[in-house]
Amino acid sequence: MKKLILTMLFLLSNPVMSANFYNGSELLEYCEYYLNETNASLANACYGYVAGHHDTEKFLSFEAINYYCVPQGTGSKELIEVAVKYLKDHPRDLHYAASSLLFIAFTQAYPCQ
Repeated sequence: MKKLILTMLFLLSNPVMSANFYNGSELLEYCEYYLNETNASLANACYGYVAGHHDTEKFLSFEAINYYCVPQGTGSKELIEVAVKYLKDHPRDLHYAASSLLFIAFTQAYPCQ
């Protein structure tokens, strides 16, 4: 699993291989606006990015391949809190693609049984 995560992190953070919308620093800033209920437009950027990431992962998952399993009834605020905690706990990684960091954060916070 660690090898998969490191490979994803490398592939999604390489600017030659993909264009990333946000890095971890930007997402952390926007999500702090969301949690502090300030700057609605940037707070909405966080909400949309995290929700879109989660929905896309679930859409692309097949029944046999779930990388993380968010419990039924988990709200968007909790997903954002998980993301912010991970980003704050890993400040050296904030230059990586936000999508890679969210993937790792959710995989660690919501492992499938």
